[in-house]
Amino acid sequence: MSQSAKSLRCKWLLVLAVLVKTYFKALAVLVFVVLLGAGSLAWVFLDMTTGHVVVENCTDECLADCTLVLPGARTKFENIMPGYTRDLWFTAERDGEYHIAVTFSSGAKLVDDVGYVTPNLGNRDRLIVSNDQIKLVCDRFPSIADVFRRFR
Repeated sequence: MSQSAKSLRCKWLLVLAVLVKTYFKALAVLVFVVLLGAGSLAWVFLDMTTGHVVVENCTDECLADCTLVLPGARTKFENIMPGYTRDLWFTAERDGEYHIAVTFSSGAKLVDDVGYVTPNLGNRDRLIVSNDQIKLVCDRFPSIADVFRRFR
């Protein structure tokens, strides 16, 4: 075999080696992107199965007792100071209304049927407690951008 044939053969083998290496790198990147996409979809799905309720005290006195009754769950918060919030992450097992009962440090009480939860819709509600009412501010169907907002 002549010197030029050997040189040409070596060049082709080198080109083939580079192509194989590039192919495996591209394949690895493709696998990574697919797994990343699947993980993101799973994260969004898991986030949509949980609900979040925030209770905000916008009064001048302490909320001595705050009881939230959700379908299949009951949660009690104590001593929510003025201007402070308490939050509850929950998984709704069934559809239903939820209720709140608040007792102020003065002994005054507020009771209200405030919202409705539905499984797998990612309920996001904010309950604003004032001296005479409990106001529901809700974002029933959060966007995907909202899912990742808490990580910023």
